[in-house]
Amino acid sequence: MTENPELRERYAKAIYEYANPGCRWEDAHPDDLHCFRSDAYAALSVRDDELTAARARADQAEAGLESNRRRAVLFVERIDAARAWGRQHLNPEQRAGLLAALRGDQPKETPDA
Repeated sequence: MTENPELRERYAKAIYEYANPGCRWEDAHPDDLHCFRSDAYAALSVRDDELTAARARADQAEAGLESNRRRAVLFVERIDAARAWGRQHLNPEQRAGLLAALRGDQPKETPDA
């Protein structure tokens, strides 16, 4: 991206006009044009590195999101299978206990004997 001459020119202009308040890029001395274009190239290099790192972080986040989505789907499928099994094989009291556990209900405390 640092090879984009129009973008490099925009950066050079912005750097020049920031460093020289009240001066216009179009009126800059040829030596300044050269120097500030070099500054722009350096700034674009840093920006490109930052963009590459940001894209890598975004790719990692997206991969993590997809992995979590797959785990959630698998979890829901397993819960559905446990419920179906419970309906067929457990009596109503056991089924209620299983469903409470699947919901994450806290067990009722029983007094020690």
